[in-house]
Amino acid sequence: MISGLSNANMHNKMKHKGIQVGVMIVIALLFVQYGMAQRGIEDGSKYGHGADSIQCMRNLSLYREYVKQNDYHTALPFWRQAFIECPRSFKSIYLDGVKIYRDLIEKEKDPQIQSRLVDTLMLIYDNRIRYFNQLDEVRGRQGIDLLRYKRDDLNEVQRAYGYLKESVNLAADKSSEAVIATFMSASMSLYQNQKIAADDLTTDYLTAIEILNIKMANAPADTMLPVLQETMTRNFIQIPGLDNEVLLSSINVLFKEKPNDPQLLKVIVSVLEAKSLTEEELWMSAAKNLFSQYPTAELASKIAYVSHTKDVAKDASVYFNQAIQLETDNNKKADYYLGLAAATDNLGNKSLARDYAQKAIDLRSGWGRPYIMIAQLYANSRDICSGISLPNAIYWVAVDKLNEAKRVDPSVESEANSMILNLSPHFPNKEEAFFLNVMEGNTYYVGCWINENTRARF
Repeated sequence: MISGLSNANMHNKMKHKGIQVGVMIVIALLFVQYGMAQRGIEDGSKYGHGADSIQCMRNLSLYREYVKQNDYHTALPFWRQAFIECPRSFKSIYLDGVKIYRDLIEKEKDPQIQSRLVDTLMLIYDNRIRYFNQLDEVRGRQGIDLLRYKRDDLNEVQRAYGYLKESVNLAADKSSEAVIATFMSASMSLYQNQKIAADDLTTDYLTAIEILNIKMANAPADTMLPVLQETMTRNFIQIPGLDNEVLLSSINVLFKEKPNDPQLLKVIVSVLEAKSLTEEELWMSAAKNLFSQYPTAELASKIAYVSHTKDVAKDASVYFNQAIQLETDNNKKADYYLGLAAATDNLGNKSLARDYAQKAIDLRSGWGRPYIMIAQLYANSRDICSGISLPNAIYWVAVDKLNEAKRVDPSVESEANSMILNLSPHFPNKEEAFFLNVMEGNTYYVGCWINENTRARF
């Protein structure tokens, strides 16, 4: 009996001890669970661990729901906790954070508070780069926002310019139009405030235009790109204090570094044209290098006209011929033939020059200017045609062409009449003609290289 009691007591004691051990194990597990709780910011994980991971998911879920409803004020505390504690969880934390803080900045009236909010917005961008990279894209957006909210603070404009320049250099032709435009806006602002040199401004402009050229080549249907390029060029060439010599010097450095880079050559040609600097040797060199790679009738004609202006007749002739070969529009081709006629005359071949002027007449009916060109060729042949019986008869055929010019094209009438008044006093006189049996109204053949019949008048 004592033995039985002893066994029972022993059994009860063991049972009680087992319960205690079980409770202790549960408590220990709970301590382990909470002891293992750790935020993502601390352990490098996406959500953290233990209770902190649950808290992170809760904050993410709550703030997103409020952001969907555009209730940024209520979303803010939950977003802030997610931003601080689990920064690696989702990129959307940073995208939504930008939305929230833009809203706060634009509603805030106190400049000091607004400035602090902008600082937080910049931190959001920095952390996005830190945890999700995308440096090229994010720096561009960061620069745009900083310039949007602090464009009156020159130090912040410099900071924004640094972000934008970094973005443009990294993204190149993947840069958005907004980033390119804002980058140039910051560059021009800093130049006007003497924070960067003309060389820097010029380099920035050439970089931006070069990128736009590539983007236009890749997206020819995008009508906004040419508009942006035109606006940017207009703003650049009109900026006060940008000296042509400084501009040429800056561009020349880049040209020497990359003399055959087609995108750079396009930029050089276009900007020097915009600044009316086509007679500079730099423009000619760039244009010829570009033409050798991408021959077009338009560029050939530009080189030809500039060469003609600079009295480089041989180059003018070569490039007018190139323009004619490449052109499909007859009206434009007629222009080039007339230019070729002038260049050929300068090379001393009046007969061939007349042939080219006649081709211009054939290609464009009702155009009086080629007739005026032929009249000039005739009128300027007095010395080389001195061997004909009435050398001054060349003025008769010259006036014939001027009358023809007026007949087909009333728009040149004033110019033609002026030339007729100048040439008529040089007609042969009656006494001179009488000894050759040439009377008023007679047909007279003018030889030399001209070889045309005309009517005698005194």
